[in-house]
Amino acid sequence: MTSGDWLEKNFGNFSVYATLKDLQMLNENFSSFESLTLLSPSQVAELTLSSGALNSTNQIDAVFDRLEDGDAFKNVEEFLTTLTAKPEASQ
Repeated sequence: MTSGDWLEKNFGNFSVYATLKDLQMLNENFSSFESLTLLSPSQVAELTLSSGALNSTNQIDAVFDRLEDGDAFKNVEEFLTTLTAKPEASQ
């Protein structure tokens, strides 16, 4: 079972309410980049900060491709809000 299958089977549309950290704690084999298309913009921001994606052209391209899906302006706004949030506000 892939991480995307696990996410859809266990959470469906409700997965956007969990943090990326929560998903990783619930499934230690969870592959964030494998499930990138299913992650919310906030979760993608968490992934960007925690994975070192800013140092990888391929990974950051995948992140921006994901943000283009749907309402790109809303997605980027949510992504940047999470990306720039104070650490104590996101805990």
